[in-house]
Amino acid sequence: MDSLRQIAYVSGATRPLRESELLDILERAQAGNSELQVTGMLLYAEGSFIQVLEGAAQTVEKLLRKIRRDIRHRGFLILLDRVTGERDFDGWSMAFQRISQQDLDHIAGFYEWSAEMPTRRKNAAAIRLIECFASKINSISA
Repeated sequence: MDSLRQIAYVSGATRPLRESELLDILERAQAGNSELQVTGMLLYAEGSFIQVLEGAAQTVEKLLRKIRRDIRHRGFLILLDRVTGERDFDGWSMAFQRISQQDLDHIAGFYEWSAEMPTRRKNAAAIRLIECFASKINSISA
C-alpha cells in the first residue's frame, strides 16, 4: 500500500488572479483531487498561493510536478514534505480560503520562508499553518 504523503508549498502568482479564475482553479482541483483521492487546502493571499496536498505518495508527487509546470506559479518553495498517518483535510478534495494581509501577519514565520530558511524551521512553520487552517476548515464542516 502507498504511504500517505503531505506536502505544503508556497508560490507567487505570475499575475493578479480574478475571482472567476480562482473559482475555476478550485473547481478543477476539487474534481481532479476527488478522483485521485487527494485532499488538501489552497490559500490565496496578496498574490501568493499556499497549498497543502495529501494522498498516496506517488499520486501527490505526480500532481506536484503538474503544478510546478503551471505558468501561473513562480518562486515555488516546498515548506513541508512528510509521510503522515492521517489526513488533516479529510473529506476536503480542496478546501479554499482567500486570506488577507492581516491573516498573513498572524502566521508565525510566513515572511521568513525562503530557500535559505533551515528545513526544521520551514517544517515547524508549515505545520502551524496546517493546524491553524485545518481547525478552521474542519470546524466549518462540523
